[in-house]
Amino acid sequence: MEVKSLLSMGAGLCSRWHSCQISQPLPKNKNSGNRWTAYRYQPFTKKQWRSHQDKSIDKMRKSKGYQNWFTSRFEATTFTNEMKWYSTEKIQGQENYTVSDAMVKFAKQNGISIRGHNILWDDPKYQPDWVKSLSSEDLRKAAEKRINSVVSRYRGQLIAWDVVNENLHFSFFEDMLGENASAKAFSMAYQLDPTTVMFMNEYNTIEHCEDETASAINYIKKLQQIQQYPGNDGILAAIVDVGKDPDQAQYLEEVLREGYSHPAVQGIVMFAGPELAGFKDMPLADMDLKNTPAGDVVDKLLGEWKTGTLETTADDRGFIDVSLFHGDYDVTVKHPVTNSSTTLSFTVTKDIPKGFFNLQVHMSD
Repeated sequence: MEVKSLLSMGAGLCSRWHSCQISQPLPKNKNSGNRWTAYRYQPFTKKQWRSHQDKSIDKMRKSKGYQNWFTSRFEATTFTNEMKWYSTEKIQGQENYTVSDAMVKFAKQNGISIRGHNILWDDPKYQPDWVKSLSSEDLRKAAEKRINSVVSRYRGQLIAWDVVNENLHFSFFEDMLGENASAKAFSMAYQLDPTTVMFMNEYNTIEHCEDETASAINYIKKLQQIQQYPGNDGILAAIVDVGKDPDQAQYLEEVLREGYSHPAVQGIVMFAGPELAGFKDMPLADMDLKNTPAGDVVDKLLGEWKTGTLETTADDRGFIDVSLFHGDYDVTVKHPVTNSSTTLSFTVTKDIPKGFFNLQVHMSD
């Protein structure tokens, strides 16, 4: 599997964190002109402002400019929030997959593979509000219902699932349901959709060595604990992100090349996108969808790591020897004299380190 990454504020006198309410003029009477009430400022809650941000980002993602920028570069995507539990079941028992369904449809129409993100999140801060007050038994039932719902809905449509997000840094489900909560979630998801790779997703695993909570050693320990639970295997990766730095683009290229060159790495996932879609730490494009230096690095490597279209001539024995990246290929052989041709389609995978294909072109009198 070769995976390549993955997407107007308020106006007037209102400050970023405040709403602005302006009253209408009061009726005019014979003794006075128009009268206006004073401006009244009311603080937003962080939840209200987050909702406003999400609406702004959603509006931008629907723009043709953003869609063209996205579809012209990437072959795989991870949705930021739209598949998460707090997005699909804001009220207990009322599931709504309208947005995520539309995004899945868009990705499939454009030949873009999808990584599911995420089934559960171990950070207590990012649970649906109604989940936070559940008893342990009610939480177990709700979590099982959630896993069954979202995994079954997208079964066979995704290349991967982030099953229990950030379960090194946080332990909401372990604290409530026991130390094997993550392992059980992986097992249930795998049984529902055995053809999709189940990921253990974390941050700071390699990019910040001072964060010992998510060190590579602890990551492997947690991974092994999950894999040892009956029926669990095929759990892979972590997210790549390079923090703000004057040499960010250089560091990003070094990290990506190192990952790409390692035989155990099957894919690279980047938490990145254009600045106008809310990506601030490592934007690949600015507010006008123009490449940043990090974006130039990604475009360069995407081009470098593709085979592209090759035209070559067979030797005197009729052989051609080429090296190809993993992927789907169409080969057309044309006879130089008769112009007759034949075409063969095939797929290169890691399980076929070297292959031979025979094509014959018959000359006509």
